[in-house]
Amino acid sequence: MEQHKKGYQIESDRERHVLKLRLWGMWDTYLAHQFEHEVQPKILDMEQQSPHGWSVMVNLSQFPPQFQDIQAIIKTVIQFEFAHGMHTGATVVAKTMTQLQIKRLVDEVGGEPGSYFQSEDDAIRWLVGG
Repeated sequence: MEQHKKGYQIESDRERHVLKLRLWGMWDTYLAHQFEHEVQPKILDMEQQSPHGWSVMVNLSQFPPQFQDIQAIIKTVIQFEFAHGMHTGATVVAKTMTQLQIKRLVDEVGGEPGSYFQSEDDAIRWLVGG
């Protein structure tokens, strides 16, 4: 049961050039590194499949603000996304503190903050322009 309290899901929508991520729970460094190593090949695949750029939709509605060591790993993933063709991000949040934390991490890597939403449908609609 403990595994269901924290985790992540990664899905590639190649047709719309969107990498969909869902993160939840309070992470430990093991889980954060596991996510980092699993998402990097997906990011490289998006770069290869979408040479003109791709977007990311991250659902953090069940992802509370994380501790400093987890933030550092998330920041590394954000840097990797920008370095490999991600041009637009949409983040689903339920808590202002989570939004502020992610906004700060994106600012620290010099990226565009994207937009924030309360539903995945709204985020995807915004990303694909419909």
